[in-house]
Amino acid sequence: GKVMTQKSLLVVAAGQVNGGGREIYDQSELAPQNIGEMDEVLVVAACDKCASPRPSLSADSNRNTNGGRWVSVLAPGGAMPFYVSETQTAFAPGGTSAAAAFAAGLAARMSACYPSYYRLRPERLKERIVLTSFPVSDELTLDRIAGGVIDPSVAMLDPGKTWLKTTTQQKPRQVEINHWCSQTLSAVDDNGN
Repeated sequence: GKVMTQKSLLVVAAGQVNGGGREIYDQSELAPQNIGEMDEVLVVAACDKCASPRPSLSADSNRNTNGGRWVSVLAPGGAMPFYVSETQTAFAPGGTSAAAAFAAGLAARMSACYPSYYRLRPERLKERIVLTSFPVSDELTLDRIAGGVIDPSVAMLDPGKTWLKTTTQQKPRQVEINHWCSQTLSAVDDNGN
């Protein structure tokens, strides 16, 4: 109930199961993943080969039912370093927890850089992260997430401007749009009235 009244983005790990992930849907017992269709909830799964031209959903990561919209995006879920003593570190398996942390860091940075655009508008953060994600063409992944692999370099661009990035360009460039169409509509009958 409290999630419904908050004006912040809830970033949720999709979860994972060794040997193959589970499907998430509105009636599943996986909470809060099962409320991922809400504008204020961003459910993040882990990807394999995230930076390659053909990223894919991690085999153990939970996912949408075909065509569902509960899992929003993929993010890197690699091994996470941690301290085992004051001088030694080790690595724990990453997965969807690391992926969600990556996405939450991006959302926090976006909010800090453009507070007037994102303040008290969690739906704008979620929409921007999903819409600026790198498309996934892997057939097994395509219907299992709503967006693609999050792309911080595009998501961090000024949301108040229009950007264009083509497949041959390395970096997006700002474009000016004169107008899409008129603001008014005129209807004229055969008699000129």
